[in-house]
Amino acid sequence: MITYNLGIRFSPLEGIVRGTIPFGTTWQVRGESGAGKSTLGFQFLMQGLRQGESAVYVACDEPATRVREDMNFFGFSTEPYEQEGKLVLVDTYESSDPRVLCIKDRGDSQEFLYILTRIVRQMPRPCRLILDSLTSLSAVYSTKAFISLIQDKNRLLRDPEVVIMDIYLKSTLEEAGMYALTNAYDVCLDLLFPDEKGGVPQRSLRIHKLRTSGYDPRPFPCFIKQGVGLVVDKEFYVR
Repeated sequence: MITYNLGIRFSPLEGIVRGTIPFGTTWQVRGESGAGKSTLGFQFLMQGLRQGESAVYVACDEPATRVREDMNFFGFSTEPYEQEGKLVLVDTYESSDPRVLCIKDRGDSQEFLYILTRIVRQMPRPCRLILDSLTSLSAVYSTKAFISLIQDKNRLLRDPEVVIMDIYLKSTLEEAGMYALTNAYDVCLDLLFPDEKGGVPQRSLRIHKLRTSGYDPRPFPCFIKQGVGLVVDKEFYVR
């Protein structure tokens, strides 16, 4: 088994990564619909909060109030962390919930970057920032403008005590655009449905890219467990 010593503690990667993935890195998660991308984002957020870190969750696909309901239903209670100021939910829709901060015009890149930067700078450190899903945001920009937005976001928010996780549907951009987008990240994770068992697609997690340390590039089977998130079979290749 590979020795695991992660600066950013995240259980799905234990046993797959050698060495340390530090704060100050940018992460990209890609996957098909239903592969578990949002669940992985919830898990990344909650594991940080439970370790005393802070978190910002930007809801791009649905209202943040519904995201809160989804997390609570899954077994991730957000209210204590929101009350402590450790968790902030951000909406890219209009919201009447006073606990939710809003980016009212998702098509205004300057507003998006200004509000997001202001929120993250006010959070206790260390902080995890999750944006789910940027596929929705990409629909209101040209490919060139969207890639520029992501590059600017990562540059403005890069901080030795902040980690950024951006979540995408696999087919967000065409191949050339997706390749250019991948260059904006230090860590790239793929959630796959490569095999079927009894006619049911079997999820796998694969590290596609990791700049900071060594890793096992093979796909590892995983499943979703209520109240936990993705559980990865780290022993799959040694049995």
